[in-house]
Amino acid sequence: MATDIQTQIRLNRERLGLTQDELAAKLYVSRQTISNWETGHSYPDIENLLRLSALFDVSVDDLLKGDVAVMKRELSYARTSKWAWLMTVMLGLSALSIGPSVKFWGWWGLVLPVLLVNISFYAGIKIERWKGQHQLKTYSEIVAFEKNKVIDENERHRNELKDQITLVVTMLLFMIGAGGLALLGFWLVK
Repeated sequence: MATDIQTQIRLNRERLGLTQDELAAKLYVSRQTISNWETGHSYPDIENLLRLSALFDVSVDDLLKGDVAVMKRELSYARTSKWAWLMTVMLGLSALSIGPSVKFWGWWGLVLPVLLVNISFYAGIKIERWKGQHQLKTYSEIVAFEKNKVIDENERHRNELKDQITLVVTMLLFMIGAGGLALLGFWLVK
């Protein structure tokens, strides 16, 4: 039967007769960190998984039994999140609605696009909170490790840089697209 990592950490810690404080000292983390791992509030990163594996004298696979499948599901869900779709659709509708709204209701018509943008921002905030709660950065590192891919500090830095470039390009494309949709909206109501 597969057991989650929080149980594996607690059972192995107790098997070695260690308190949370003692385990924390051996791993150079706080007792609160150990408590969070054992309660499932957070996951150890790859470095700490390797330390736990060596300290407990068990394989990383044994520590992660059952959790890798859950992690893969979480990552898959993140890519197709209903919040991501809602955010995208609301941003598109807000840009497209500017022209018709202003045409029919004057400047008061901007209330509708602003409302749609706020719904989009709310969806974006929900996505970021969900990502934080589910520790997707840690999950992606663990899934990569499970596939025998090592994410070193240089690759982590390159991934962060790629993420930043992707964000900037996406925002630029959105602004260009939003401008185009707004012009289309004005053109349609002429």
